[in-house]
Amino acid sequence: AENDQMRMENVSLKMKGQHMKKKLEYPMANAEMVAIVKSLYQRVQALKQEKEQALTEVQQQLDAMADNCTKVYKMSRDLDVVVADRIDEITKKYRAEVLQRKLLYNKVQELRGNIRVFFRCRFDNRLQPGEGIFEFPSQTELMVTNLQGEKQLVDFDRVYG
Repeated sequence: AENDQMRMENVSLKMKGQHMKKKLEYPMANAEMVAIVKSLYQRVQALKQEKEQALTEVQQQLDAMADNCTKVYKMSRDLDVVVADRIDEITKKYRAEVLQRKLLYNKVQELRGNIRVFFRCRFDNRLQPGEGIFEFPSQTELMVTNLQGEKQLVDFDRVYG
């Protein structure tokens, strides 16, 4: 916007300069014309100085932006390295925990026993209720009457009857 305004003023000044040239060609050289030329010259010099200042400010801002971009890039690379290290550390811990969980699960399996025992009893329809030799105190226990007539308690993982 400033550049456009400067261009407009520059064009305006050129036109005024051309107008002044035409006036100079005529025999009207007087003090008023000299004053106008000096004024225009001073105005042109001021515009040149403003242009140089604006260019200097723009260059400084560009340099500051380049420095900031470089800093941000370095910070992002450092952050990326930190995050990657943290992910590796967490992955190692996770794998160690998975291995420990697997070992503990296997240990529990061994302690509980790898073999499961289930008991399913089918009643003979020819017997009257209460005549059987099996009783079911719970879902995992079975009471059996042995040959001597004594009742024995047997544990299973699950009893169906």
